[in-house]
Amino acid sequence: MTRIFWLEQTEADLPASDEWLGPDEAARLAGMRFLKRRNDFRLGRWTGKRALSLYLKLPPSRIEIRAGSWGEPEAFVDREQAAVNISISHRDGVAACVIAPGHVDVGCDLELIETRDASFLADYFTSEEEDRIVAAAEQDRPALAALMWSAKEAALKLLRIGLRIDTRAITVEPRESPGETNGWLPLLCTIVLPEAGPFTLNGRWRQRGRLIQTVVASRLAGTTGDRLALALKLPT
Repeated sequence: MTRIFWLEQTEADLPASDEWLGPDEAARLAGMRFLKRRNDFRLGRWTGKRALSLYLKLPPSRIEIRAGSWGEPEAFVDREQAAVNISISHRDGVAACVIAPGHVDVGCDLELIETRDASFLADYFTSEEEDRIVAAAEQDRPALAALMWSAKEAALKLLRIGLRIDTRAITVEPRESPGETNGWLPLLCTIVLPEAGPFTLNGRWRQRGRLIQTVVASRLAGTTGDRLALALKLPT
C-alpha cells in the first residue's frame, strides 16, 4: 500500500515576510498584480514547502517549488528535481499539499460547499452523476456536487491537463465505507479519453466544515500494478 502525505495550512500559518521564497518563487510572486492571487500563491507555496520539509526531513530553505510545463507544481531540492510528485490546492483561506513517491502520480483539490444550479450540473457532470445528485436528499446535494466537482479537479491536476478536456470524461463514484484516518472515505474516478481506453484512479475524500477535500492517485505508466492501494498519512 502506497502512503501519501497530506498537509493543510491556513492564512494564519503564513510568515509575515517573503524571505522563505526561493528565486523562482519570488519572481513569480512579483509578476502577480492582484492581491488575492498573490495571497493564494503565497499560502499554496508555503504549505507545499512545509509539507516537503516534513516529508524529506530538510529545511525549507533548501526546497523550491517551480511550475512545470503545464503549470503543475514540481519540487526541487538544492536546484535538483526531487523524486516526489506533489499537488497543491487552496480555497477560502485554506491550502493543502499532497506528496507521493516519484513512481505515483497524485492530485488534490479543495472545494467549497455551495448551491450549484442545474445548468452547471448539465455542463460539467455525466448523466449518471446528475442522477446521483438528484436522488440524494435535498440538504445533501450541495456537498455531493462539491465532492464530485472536487474529485474531477483533482483528477485533472493528476493528468496535468486542467480544463482542457470535457469534465464529463471523468465519472466520480463516492464510496461510503469507512476511511483510514480522520474521516477519509474512498472514491473512484473512471476516465475515458479519446486517445486511451477507460482507466481508473483511486481516491479519498472527506468534509471539513464547509470544505470538501479530495485526493486521487495512480501508478505512472510503466510501473507494476494497474490499481493503487491508497493510504493517507497526516503529520503528527
